[in-house]
Amino acid sequence: MEEKSKKRSALLLLLLLLLIAIAVAFAASVPIGGSGGGKGGSGGDGNGNGGGGGGGVGGGGQASAYTVAFDSQGGSAVASITDVDEGSRISEPMAPERPGYAFGGWHKDAACVNAWDFAMDTVYGDITLYAKWGYDGSGGDGSGNGGGGGYAATYAVTFDALNESAPWTVRGIESGSTISKPADPSRDGHDFAGWYRDQTFDTQWNFSTDRVYGDMTLYAKWSGRSYTVTFDSTGGTAVAKAEELSYGQLVPKPADPSRERFAFTGWFKEPACSNAWDFGSERVTKDMTLYAGWVALHTVTFDAQGGSPTPSPITNVRSGSTILLPGAPSNGDLYVFQGWFKGPGGSDRWNQSEDRVTSDITLYAHWRIVTRTVTFDPMGGHILWGGGQNTMSVDHGSLLVIPWEDGPWKAGHVFGGWYRDDSCIEPWNFSTPVTADVTLYAKWTPEKRTVTFNGNGGTTPDGAGGTTSMKSVEVDYGSLISAPTFTNYGHYIVGWYVTNVGTQWFFETSVVTSNMILYALWEHMSGGVTFNAGEGSFEDGSQTVTRILTYGEPCDPLPVPTRGGYSFVGWYTQKEGGSIIIVENGVWSYEVNKTLYARWAPIP
Repeated sequence: MEEKSKKRSALLLLLLLLLIAIAVAFAASVPIGGSGGGKGGSGGDGNGNGGGGGGGVGGGGQASAYTVAFDSQGGSAVASITDVDEGSRISEPMAPERPGYAFGGWHKDAACVNAWDFAMDTVYGDITLYAKWGYDGSGGDGSGNGGGGGYAATYAVTFDALNESAPWTVRGIESGSTISKPADPSRDGHDFAGWYRDQTFDTQWNFSTDRVYGDMTLYAKWSGRSYTVTFDSTGGTAVAKAEELSYGQLVPKPADPSRERFAFTGWFKEPACSNAWDFGSERVTKDMTLYAGWVALHTVTFDAQGGSPTPSPITNVRSGSTILLPGAPSNGDLYVFQGWFKGPGGSDRWNQSEDRVTSDITLYAHWRIVTRTVTFDPMGGHILWGGGQNTMSVDHGSLLVIPWEDGPWKAGHVFGGWYRDDSCIEPWNFSTPVTADVTLYAKWTPEKRTVTFNGNGGTTPDGAGGTTSMKSVEVDYGSLISAPTFTNYGHYIVGWYVTNVGTQWFFETSVVTSNMILYALWEHMSGGVTFNAGEGSFEDGSQTVTRILTYGEPCDPLPVPTRGGYSFVGWYTQKEGGSIIIVENGVWSYEVNKTLYARWAPIP
């Protein structure tokens, strides 16, 4: 076997040399200035490359220069070769790189069928060579396709189902191969109609016969299912069905049905007419029925009971609606119109802002002799009778009767009666008949509230020569209070708070509405403390040194001055007398913004 292989190799080499010699001899026989010969045809050499025969340069002129470009087809870039003489061969550039792929040589076409032979092929124009990727392993057949152990292009096919799922890709498909058909995808309200080469769905892919010759994407085609929407007019005029509606399509809104003595309120999703169908946004997803909603229409008739004119009836009033009452009729000078009532005796007045029409009804005018109007000014309070109305009609010459059990109310105050003047000096005498319109004013006495100040570590004078940490004051409801004076050695006050360190109380704007406790919030006081060495001095020769200290906070050891012939005793609060300053546990526990004085003792 090895001997046969050697003979075959020698035969191939001899054949190659013979072809080269023929080409050289033919090129030498073409005279300069004659017409150029065409490029030789490709011949199989067992390596997948065709043989090339070259013609001479024609025209009697200088050979042209061309450019050879390299398309790496996904690999690293390779620079073009320029100024290549016509009929010349080119050197093979460095192979490109592509992660996950093996380079299979340069080819004359993008499909990588015809390989470029750098030993034989010559340049006769601007050309582009294409990189081939992916291992094949098939042997050569001398037809211009890959030789033994050569390479074949592989491609990727992406499937875009055009639904909620993401596209997926099948890679490593050899050029010219068919692909397996994946399982049919799904999509709500649609039927799958096959895979297509384009999104316009012009060409369907045949998995049995169509072959892959490059990277590509296949798109799923869908056909929407058809649905029917039935309209149940629930007693109204008939409405035709909406048929052949596609999944996700808006429902065409039909003309409103009609029903005697009823008003149409829209189409609903259920017979109870609780959820309205929105024709502008909601879409069809199944066969369904929409139900007409109705509200009854009523008539309100008016009986003027001797007055004139009698108002015309109000028709087509939607059930549950309020109505705008007509103007008052007249009935001579001796009667005053009192309003429209539900009964002829005037016992139940119709309230146009609250009462609603639920059936056909007649409203009756009610008349009374001339009355006087009593207006009640609650002076910041609230009237509880008659729905909060602040006027009362009283027959001329009658006594004023007020439902005292529903008297006025004002938070934090005690009602003190009705007065003829807003200064509440002259009380109203309820045994006096009403002979003219009058305004009465409510008198109020504020209730008392107790505010307790908790010093929270601070104190204030107790009024008996001592101090206390708690102080209480009694104030009128709704009034402002003044901030008390509390002190706390080594601290400054931040403010007063409701519930210990809760909401801050602002004395300029906050008013008292309940019994409460306010808590003081303190911060440690910081400031300068000057150390005066007197007749002594510090290391830098100065007589004084100042430090910034905070009450209750750690501090460095206090400075120590020196004085010839004397020993330093300590720091005192006064030059003479006073008390010595002792820093315990490294914490400053004295006031700040003070001057301390050095005390000296002679050295024996």
